[in-house]
Amino acid sequence: MELSPLGRFEAAIAGEEVDRPPVGYLYFGGGGAVLRELGATFRDVYYTAEGMARAQLKARELFGHDNLMAPWGCMAVEAEAFGCDLLVKEDGYPRVVEPILKDGGIKDLAMPDPERDGRMPTVLESIGIMRDETEGKVPVIGAVCSPFIVAYQLRGFTEFLLDVVERPLEAHALLEIATEASLGYIEAMVDEGAFGVLIEDSGAGAECIDPLRCEEFITSYTRRLVDGIKAAGAYAFVRNGSPMPYMEKEISLLPDVLSLDWGDLDAIRSAHCWDCKTNHARIGACQMRYCISETEGPCLMGNIDHTKVMVSAFYEEVYREAMACLRSAARREGGFILSTGGEAPFATPPENMRALADAARDFAKVPRLWPEIGRRQV
Repeated sequence: MELSPLGRFEAAIAGEEVDRPPVGYLYFGGGGAVLRELGATFRDVYYTAEGMARAQLKARELFGHDNLMAPWGCMAVEAEAFGCDLLVKEDGYPRVVEPILKDGGIKDLAMPDPERDGRMPTVLESIGIMRDETEGKVPVIGAVCSPFIVAYQLRGFTEFLLDVVERPLEAHALLEIATEASLGYIEAMVDEGAFGVLIEDSGAGAECIDPLRCEEFITSYTRRLVDGIKAAGAYAFVRNGSPMPYMEKEISLLPDVLSLDWGDLDAIRSAHCWDCKTNHARIGACQMRYCISETEGPCLMGNIDHTKVMVSAFYEEVYREAMACLRSAARREGGFILSTGGEAPFATPPENMRALADAARDFAKVPRLWPEIGRRQV
């Protein structure tokens, strides 16, 4: 029986049988092709609810994936709602001009209202538009930053890391405010019809922070967002784009879906003498996909290399990478959503974006054969 896109996501998350693997879409991947089709600039579509929804719906029409997203890969929505000024670009995401807490102190920091402040109302309205346009049959996924990311947008990255080490009480106070704001934003997204909310948690990696401080200043707060999403009645997605993610910490959050660029690099290297990160970045070199087959826990979403492979490879090579992910996923317990590891650059050729949906459709035709083929290749 053919499932709706929403039903396909629900079944994959539950680890149940699907008619074909669902294809996930992150942020506004391959957006250049969408903008050309619309005859619009990024700025034209990203700052109104109608524009944001129209661009997402056109992307799905062009690429054939199973979900929609709002907002996209911008890390400044929450910071703007707190009062940060933004540098608005014609052809890309805005960024914070300067942190509003650069001199420290949070006593004058006002809690944002999701219905009123910054672009939060725009995001909420776009979720409602997409829900209505698809009659609730396509999952619309909201996106928020982890409290850690919000805090360093407000304070400055280096300054906040110094606070974590030298002024931990002040760091915790700011994280509490960021968490409370995010929980309100999440609840408003779910009220508008969001199927799930994705938490961008890319700070939770060894290149950024040590494991003990990660637990104290990142994971403990991200966990509250995961719990808040579930309590609101939606699915919790966690995405970690770190090159050295703390996988056990992310799995301990108990998200419904975990999205990653790579897996536990040290564990994979130790067990298989295989460098997942290096091989992911070389087209056709990572057919093993240990990062999928050996990651236990929640439904996974990923993880075709979204930089070199998606932009530089030919359609056939992207299709092969997608099949490698699907074969690997067939050898693990738990569900799987085929996607890029992160947002595919705007310059990604549209045929490369379509290769994912093509692979998922073709994979479904011979599902019992693929795991055995994968073992022979290994």
